[in-house]
Amino acid sequence: SETTAWVPNKEGEDLPQPLPFKSKSDITKLVLYQSKISPPCCALRAFFSASGTPFEMVEVDYTSKKEISFSTYKKVPIVTVNGLQINDSQIIIKTLCPLLYGRPPSEIEATQIQETTTKAMLAFEIEMFLTDKNIELVMAQQFKGDDSCGAWFLKQLAPWFVKGVPNRIRKEHPDLQPFEAYGRAFQARIP
Repeated sequence: SETTAWVPNKEGEDLPQPLPFKSKSDITKLVLYQSKISPPCCALRAFFSASGTPFEMVEVDYTSKKEISFSTYKKVPIVTVNGLQINDSQIIIKTLCPLLYGRPPSEIEATQIQETTTKAMLAFEIEMFLTDKNIELVMAQQFKGDDSCGAWFLKQLAPWFVKGVPNRIRKEHPDLQPFEAYGRAFQARIP
């Protein structure tokens, strides 16, 4: 049940208090606030689907973020479990794995989750914003069906902002490998 004392976690941090649920059957409403083009959101959709847990998906408007107006955390994914908010895909999986699968993530799974969210995602963003064609495809998908003036304006400006993303990521993470290297590492860990 929902409680007013609940405090959501900060990015990269575990929950400040445990969820008040003991098992999957205690979950009455699971909502994923997402962007369909976000790899962490895609990972969570697969995680929930594989567990057989019903969940709702709410697409968060890139510009207004009105769907997550309840939150001070303004990134996706955000998950609410019976109304209790959890942020950051890595923390979401780590927290919900015992409830949905009856066990915590294995060492291999924990490594993969951590590498996916902290390295592979950044490598993917470099590739996603490396060429004008990729930027155009991402913008078309992100604003698909939105003919508002604000969306038109952002479609014009966004490419200029995201062109600097690859260099900024490389500067902040000089040891980052190409995206495909993380895929090969993932495949090598599969028994």
